[in-house]
Amino acid sequence: MIDYQLLEDVVKQMPKGAFLTTKISNQTNTMTIGWLTIGRVWEIDLITVYVRFSRYTYDLIENTKYFTVSIPDFKGKADKLKLWGETSGRDYEKLSMNDIIPTKSVDGILIKGCQIHIECEKVYDQPMDPFHLDTKLRDAFYGDEGDYHHIYYGKIIDMYKEEGLELFPGE
Repeated sequence: MIDYQLLEDVVKQMPKGAFLTTKISNQTNTMTIGWLTIGRVWEIDLITVYVRFSRYTYDLIENTKYFTVSIPDFKGKADKLKLWGETSGRDYEKLSMNDIIPTKSVDGILIKGCQIHIECEKVYDQPMDPFHLDTKLRDAFYGDEGDYHHIYYGKIIDMYKEEGLELFPGE
């Protein structure tokens, strides 16, 4: 369920980045995301995330029912946002035990030290169809590479701030 008091902070922080995290058995990965939407569809609270087919996270999220989104204080996680956005989990083990905390409501993990956590259950997903994408957006975000996104809709199972942390101090 959406915590509308936290939603304003999520929207404010998103342009700085967040972590999308997946887990299958002992395989885990996180990636930096800059796009998401939150709203209400089918009478449920949803978050929509976008993952390029080329990403290691795509391989994992395709084979799990759950994912999490952790919203960090940019100042406290700027190095991780940059590093985890530029490196692939195929080549580099991003997460250590010091980086993660357990979820409360789904089978997953969260990024420790983030102010807001959202736990989600996949309810729908669909690959982008370039034919239906505005040509200006296609040119601006995809060019000739054609590495489009797969779109995942997650039912928000739980949304909360991390215990012991202030919401985005110093802003």
